[in-house]
Amino acid sequence: MKMETILIVDDDKTIRVTLKTLLEENRYHVFDASLCERSKDILKDHHVDLVLLDIHLPDGNGLDLIPQLKRITDVPLIMLSASNDVQEKVRALTDGADDYLCKPVQKAELLARIKLSLKRYQDLLPRKCETSDIFYDWHVDHDKYQLFDKKGYSAGLTADEYKLLCYLLSNKGVVLSRDDLCRHIAKQNYKPAPRTIDIKIARIRKKLFSHQDNQRYLKTVRGFGYYVEEGTS
Repeated sequence: MKMETILIVDDDKTIRVTLKTLLEENRYHVFDASLCERSKDILKDHHVDLVLLDIHLPDGNGLDLIPQLKRITDVPLIMLSASNDVQEKVRALTDGADDYLCKPVQKAELLARIKLSLKRYQDLLPRKCETSDIFYDWHVDHDKYQLFDKKGYSAGLTADEYKLLCYLLSNKGVVLSRDDLCRHIAKQNYKPAPRTIDIKIARIRKKLFSHQDNQRYLKTVRGFGYYVEEGTS
């Protein structure tokens, strides 16, 4: 069974430890961060299924961080804050948060909200990536929405990166424009800019192919978009 990964972003170490213990006891893998910049680095480098985010952080405001995180990944984001201010709640939900809980929150309720958010997100994902099971030396795991190498190590693709790669693999030999790729990963509160696609493709290349010749696996049509050559496996 897939172990889902949750990122906790909170400035209070005691809260981070308490939440991490609770989540691990309920079979979740957990990353934690106290800083905005660290949370963005984790999302760029690792696959995360859900984010728990506080508002008041040492290096910034969690409300300002929401759109920044949504540019990296479209996974569910639950605000977990001591603030009960209605305007902050409205802003968070408008900017892309999927839920808003006020501290202190009962453990059972938090776990239920997490489970519901994950289920809603999974229901929006394609049931299967319509492509071959192998992409060069990587195995495409349709159930985990992830790629694994021959030793079983995960590529650490984010949900958006996985969706982009599968879309390209499902349309081998077809040049897909940046606008087309943007539409493929867009959601209600997340409308990526074309430049965002360039960044995500660069990250896919870096994660899958460490050598310098990585652009031959995901081809670029300068000024337009990207494609995977037909016959690639």
